Amino acid sequence: MKTHFFVGFMLFIANLTTGQPVYEWILSSLEGQIAYESAENSFSPFYSDIGLGFASKRTGIDALYLHYNRKTNRLGFPFLQCNETALHTQYSPLSVRQSTPSGEIHTVFFDRNSWILDARGNATFVLNFAGDTLISQPRLSLAANDSIILFEGYVPTQDTRDPDAYFPLIIGIRIIEGEFDLYHDSFSLEIKPDAQHKLVLAFSVNMLEIDRKRIRRLLDAAPAGHEQALGRSSEWFQETVGPLQLQPVTEVERRVLSRAVLTLAFNSCRAPGYLADRISQFPSRGGYPTHYLWDTCFHNLALEQMHPDLATDALDLLLENLRCDGKMAHFMCSTWMRPQASQPPLAGWACLRLFEQRKSTDWAKKILPLLIKNTDWWLTQRISDRGVIMCSDPLETGWDNTPRLDRGPVLALDMNTYLLLQIQACAELAKAVGEKLIAEQMDSLSRDYGKKMFDVFYDAESNLFYDVLVSSGEPVKIITPATFLPLLTSIPIPDEAARQMIRTVLLNPKKMNGAIPFPSVAYDEPDYEPAQWWRGPTWLAPAYLLLQVLQKQGFDREYQEIADRLYQTVIKDGEIHELFDSQTGQGLGRSQQGWTAAILIKLHLERVQREEAG
Repeated sequence: MKTHFFVGFMLFIANLTTGQPVYEWILSSLEGQIAYESAENSFSPFYSDIGLGFASKRTGIDALYLHYNRKTNRLGFPFLQCNETALHTQYSPLSVRQSTPSGEIHTVFFDRNSWILDARGNATFVLNFAGDTLISQPRLSLAANDSIILFEGYVPTQDTRDPDAYFPLIIGIRIIEGEFDLYHDSFSLEIKPDAQHKLVLAFSVNMLEIDRKRIRRLLDAAPAGHEQALGRSSEWFQETVGPLQLQPVTEVERRVLSRAVLTLAFNSCRAPGYLADRISQFPSRGGYPTHYLWDTCFHNLALEQMHPDLATDALDLLLENLRCDGKMAHFMCSTWMRPQASQPPLAGWACLRLFEQRKSTDWAKKILPLLIKNTDWWLTQRISDRGVIMCSDPLETGWDNTPRLDRGPVLALDMNTYLLLQIQACAELAKAVGEKLIAEQMDSLSRDYGKKMFDVFYDAESNLFYDVLVSSGEPVKIITPATFLPLLTSIPIPDEAARQMIRTVLLNPKKMNGAIPFPSVAYDEPDYEPAQWWRGPTWLAPAYLLLQVLQKQGFDREYQEIADRLYQTVIKDGEIHELFDSQTGQGLGRSQQGWTAAILIKLHLERVQREEAG
């Protein structure tokens, strides 16, 4: 990654104001507080799409986790087996140290998908290239100078939607210090320490795009040991954290915020294929290793504060890969995109926010026509006879099993809100780059669309917005976060009606503001289930948007109180879970989830800003 003057300058300022750079105290806070023992917690610095897995009671490397094309493959168990017993495993953010009866083993990355294993003692290792995965067409080769071994083969894909049954894999290994025997029949390698009890290996792995020359060059230039590799990793992490400033008060808060930053750093990925040449954002590297539309827009709430490439790359990947008719993919993998459904059109909301922070008119000029093209897709491919867009698949809302669609396709409140926000964003971006005519057109479209939304969704009797069944035009009278999202826009509702809606329903502890605020279905609804995915738990993404509703409508005290409660829910959980039981606050779903990490950081930054403002 290129080094930016902006990042360096901001880090210099951070040193002056805090005495210790944020990246340093993040590393120290997580020393011994993490483990790399599962796919979603894999050891994956340098924007790698290969993660390492370890077991606390076994030495060596348990598994290579191949985070590829929406599913994670596991290669190994064990992948690199050691003949000595592990006495202790020390996990650090950028290294793993294993103690054995005769010495120590250090594992450290030094580049993308490339790491050093540095052992001192009598440990002998067996590397099982094929592991327990049925690899097709395996083959081994030894470079002419007998220093670099290459293993190649085809790994079966784990997702039946993938157009390819197998994907190519290459593993390169260089014995820097030590001796080895190569067994072609079993596709394995035995490595022993040299006479000085030293053993140093350099590995590099790649998927899909196989470049033997690059791997050889990378391995030839590998550092001589773990200390030099750790220096490179520290530089990478410093650049990734960038100008981000955090001010935790308690040690627990410090540790969980540190875990959130590391989650975003390790979920960031330079993947091949469609995702090449950009840093993509996996929601969870083990559970969802692909670039999702609406997750990305929430990831950027924190990425905007980190290395400058992270936020722009995340949005550029979505916009640069529009289908020819303007459709934006639900998610993008290296070789395929999810067919049929898209996802909530939040790109405009995220793009405008990033532009307002960076003020890059060149970037705004590039993305404006792409956002307009995507807006046109929604207005032609999903438009209903009532003049607003419809949704036939709950996956397109992102709310997979929501009861809002139990009775069939709806004109969805949230989807229309996001589209109106995108139209408004296009108008603002057009003004910023001097496109007066486009700005006028978008402003006019915004007013007209907001009026249609009000006419279709507003129920005067209850003073609430409801989804509407496509088949009959009947309102779907279920209160969810979507009920209040139109208040984020310029929809023409009287101010007092909007405030009354918030006071009587959104802030009502029996409906939306109970134990864990803003559940995905109101507490008193018949369909409410506090731990059932989108039928009652609290998800931070829509909850954060409801906080923005409170702020926009002037409920500053309530906004602050509820934001703090949501923030403390995640701090108490500590594992950065995907969603939370709306009665107990227990974390559910995947851990190390990107949007939870990003929103936690954003809530912290807003909290600090409020305190500094007095």
